[in-house]
This record gives sequence, structure tokens and C-alpha cells, in this order.
Amino acid sequence: MVVDVNASNNLPRFGTPHALFHIEPNLNGPYDPAADGQKFLVNSGAQKEGSEPANLVLSWPAELRR
Repeated sequence: MVVDVNASNNLPRFGTPHALFHIEPNLNGPYDPAADGQKFLVNSGAQKEGSEPANLVLSWPAELRR
């Protein structure tokens, strides 16, 4: 959210809060502001129906020795 501020005559006047940008909810946190406060890193990975297969490699240290 963001609020516009007008500081004329040394008296701050605050505008109506509104969304700075829209993001979809994410379990790992939807965004992270940059250290300078000028940018946001937004996790907007493509969301697919269903799930992708996962490969589980057992005994992988033995595979490295080959």
C-alpha cells in the first residue's frame, strides 16, 4: 500500500491509501523490497494446474564415484 503525502505550509496532508501493485499470494512471501527502497522483487512464477513430477536420486554419492 502507498499513501500520497503533500507537505505544503509545513502541514502534512495524507491522501487515500491505495495499492502500489497487485500480487498473487505466495506461501514463501510474495515480495521483497530492495535495500534502496526503489524496487521490489516479486515471486511471480508461472502457476500450473496439477503438479510436475519429481525425481528422487538414491545413492547419489555412489554415482559420483563412477
